[in-house]
Amino acid sequence: MCNADLSAMAVTLRPYVSGDLDQVTPMLRAIWPGRADAIVESMRTYATSPGTEQMHLVVAGELVVGVTGYYRYAGSDSWIGLCWHGIDPAYRGCGFGAEALRLVAELALIAHPKARYLVELVPSDRPELAAYFESQGFRPTGQTATFDWLPAGPTWHVYKAPLHRWKIERGGVQVLPVRTEHEDGWRELWELYCDGAVDSVITNATWQRMLDPQSSVSGIVATLAGEVVGFTTFIEHDCTWELGAVCYVEDLFVSKPYRGRRLAVGIAMAKHLIGRLEAGEWSRLYGITSVRNDVAQNLYNQFAVGHDYKRYVIKPTATAN
Repeated sequence: MCNADLSAMAVTLRPYVSGDLDQVTPMLRAIWPGRADAIVESMRTYATSPGTEQMHLVVAGELVVGVTGYYRYAGSDSWIGLCWHGIDPAYRGCGFGAEALRLVAELALIAHPKARYLVELVPSDRPELAAYFESQGFRPTGQTATFDWLPAGPTWHVYKAPLHRWKIERGGVQVLPVRTEHEDGWRELWELYCDGAVDSVITNATWQRMLDPQSSVSGIVATLAGEVVGFTTFIEHDCTWELGAVCYVEDLFVSKPYRGRRLAVGIAMAKHLIGRLEAGEWSRLYGITSVRNDVAQNLYNQFAVGHDYKRYVIKPTATAN
């Protein structure tokens, strides 16, 4: 049963890894009664030898409330299939399924920008699923599926929905390279972000570096109706592990009133950088965040898997306070 506290939780997707299997198996049995064994086996295989599928856990706040994923649908370059999409019955009615559907559709569009349809296979013995997916814009194609990995028994009907239904609508949010007219808005957010920890001399230098095309420091801003509501600073540099330049995301911040899934300002900035990566501007995009920064991790987990590294910093003795 959903309540106000649950429904207010932000929904994110976290890439599925093998260590999650024990945690999600009971949930899979609740979502897909009678078919969980086949699904658990497919997820066990995926964790050790992933193919074209991309599996994710649906997370609300810190609660794992469901699973979802996508794969390149066999026989069609323009179709992307949903992979065991479902919400634990204990958390249904909160809107988590629809939000997870939107998020996974956006991830599929990043990976397959030319795809046109999102496809779900609905078993004939689950009419409530057919009704749910129709409420989300899916329509039956009249086709049935007979893939080897589908659990035997019912007929699996093919439903599809146009992917443009989930294309990002950010209420006019634009992501732009930093320009001189953004200075006041950027400085206001920078001060909130740094909370007085950065000297004004450094702040001034950072701003000038972002405007200097010869500097390795660059920045973008997210604007809404002309107002700067978020920013990202990043550094392009050579490295010893890649032939091409790589990009380090140093700072990412969204003004508090504009946070959340409705506008997804952070996602818009992340996608801007990922688009430049995919266009060949860099050979790798990476960033660091605190293990206590759940907000940043929830954003980054939608696009990448974190690594277990520790960061060590040494400063000259005179400044190491």
